[in-house]
Amino acid sequence: MWRSRTLGSFCILAFLIGLFLGGLIVFIVKPNTITFEIRNNTKMFLVPRKGDIVNWITETPGKTPNITFDDHPGQVVPCVEGFRGLPSCTVAVNSGPYNYHCDTPNTCFDPGWDPGSTSNPSRGGGGGGGDIIKFIHMWKIKILQSFQKKNIPQTSAMTLPPTPGDGPPTPDVHCGADGSATADPAVSRSGWQTEWQSSTLGTNWSVTPAINPAPGMCTETGQMTVGKVCTAPTVQTSKNFSYTVFSSACPVHSGTAVMTIRP
Repeated sequence: MWRSRTLGSFCILAFLIGLFLGGLIVFIVKPNTITFEIRNNTKMFLVPRKGDIVNWITETPGKTPNITFDDHPGQVVPCVEGFRGLPSCTVAVNSGPYNYHCDTPNTCFDPGWDPGSTSNPSRGGGGGGGDIIKFIHMWKIKILQSFQKKNIPQTSAMTLPPTPGDGPPTPDVHCGADGSATADPAVSRSGWQTEWQSSTLGTNWSVTPAINPAPGMCTETGQMTVGKVCTAPTVQTSKNFSYTVFSSACPVHSGTAVMTIRP
């Protein structure tokens, strides 16, 4: 009887250990899910989740990019490490679009990211929660790399190219230092589509494109709100447009911003 109970307990223990190890193996070899959002103005934004760690690197060994996020009044710090001079960022926010730029010695053209799922709540975000034990994470990478080396030929490796040129703008709408609604200065080109966004005001904003000087700032008519795009008209010389920005969330509801359209 004692042996029978001991054997039964051993079998149950072995089953539980096997179940645990099986689940651990599945967890270790499961690949991360990486999501890019294609904006209405053709820009592509990375969509990480809170807790994810985003690293920036360059092609040139020994050169580390310094990433600086736009810092507008009232904007939440998007990274645990802060706003400026970042080679990496631990995502500290659940949602919201954030533009950033690269300081010398590197240049990246008008990039941005959109943590969470602000534009499309049905889509997934980035990888895990950022709290994975380093030892497990290290072996996860090693195992994935071994699978890739065995099963994926070198010619099928995917490259994510940088955005050519300076790219269609995505100005951030926010409350300026004087309290009035405004937006980042933007430079567009004939045929490019501008899509406004806001990291601080949510959807409580609108943009009224300027109609002067001719032929006007946008080929579309009416106010611009979340998800709408402004297509720059064909111009022969550069033109500057001062347009109206509105948000009831700002102390001074109405203000202006500037866009330059180049040929």
